[in-house]
Amino acid sequence: MTGSETEGLVALTVTYADLSSNAGAAVNSTTDGSSVTFDGTAPVFSLTSPAGDTFINTAQAGYTLSEQLASGSVIFTSTSGSDVATAYTYTLQTADMTLAATASPTALPLINGSLYTVSFTGIDLAGNPASRWRT
Repeated sequence: MTGSETEGLVALTVTYADLSSNAGAAVNSTTDGSSVTFDGTAPVFSLTSPAGDTFINTAQAGYTLSEQLASGSVIFTSTSGSDVATAYTYTLQTADMTLAATASPTALPLINGSLYTVSFTGIDLAGNPASRWRT
């Protein structure tokens, strides 16, 4: 696939021959009903919390996703305060990568009085990357 194809179900045909060059019957369906779908669109994060320019006392991040993720993270990067330029990363867990989720990275040692940029990164099941951030 080159990336210029239309997204959606992919029609495919498998042709083959044995070592003596005898052609086998072409196959264009699976025996288990499975299919292949081409997805070239990056997932979209819609941030729900924290709101921009907000004071918070926990490292909580709310968002919705346009599609399920295979992996992702929420990164709190200090932009002012006693730990400037320090980044605290929470790796999303399975439950955090569904269409409507709230990550609760409570173990992150955020510093009282610091200002943070919150970054969301993720890769969907087809390998398409996406990111979003909020200060």
